[in-house]
Amino acid sequence: GVTVSYFEWLQNIKDSKWGKLKVNKHLKIYMTKAFNKVSLTKSKQNVSYRKAAYIVAIKKIISRMIRKKMV
Repeated sequence: GVTVSYFEWLQNIKDSKWGKLKVNKHLKIYMTKAFNKVSLTKSKQNVSYRKAAYIVAIKKIISRMIRKKMV
């Protein structure tokens, strides 16, 4: 739901409209990519999927903060 809301936001700022097939295509790409990152982290860190998801999220936040020189 949150990801599709993000797609709606993208469409609004670009003044475009995606059909159901395009939304589903992008959703599959985003979800597959996210799952693969979490699954790889789970295996490497030997943690649960939940902890792996937190690790991926925190690393992403830190990376963005470093890029914006917020730390």
